[in-house]
Amino acid sequence: MSQTVLITGASSGTGRATAHRFHDEGWNVVATMRNPDAETQLTALDDVLVTRLDVTDPASIDAAISAGMERFGADPSWINLTRLMGGVVTGGLRRKDF
Repeated sequence: MSQTVLITGASSGTGRATAHRFHDEGWNVVATMRNPDAETQLTALDDVLVTRLDVTDPASIDAAISAGMERFGADPSWINLTRLMGGVVTGGLRRKDF
């Protein structure tokens, strides 16, 4: 089974580039953003789930994790690239860590 990563802030910049990099390396990617309906580039890729996540909304965090687990069957590792966290990479976190 491939590894799964959940990336916040995947709508542009470093987040988008990180999603592409993990996809290119063979990972399952849960690419999250506040407005996923506008996304077309990442949605065209196999093994990429684009879904809503607002880091200030705990319900959206739970929903994004659940969607990723339903699609890929694994609790994803996290990379947090939102401005709220100052661009800090927080890899290896799981839902239970929050």
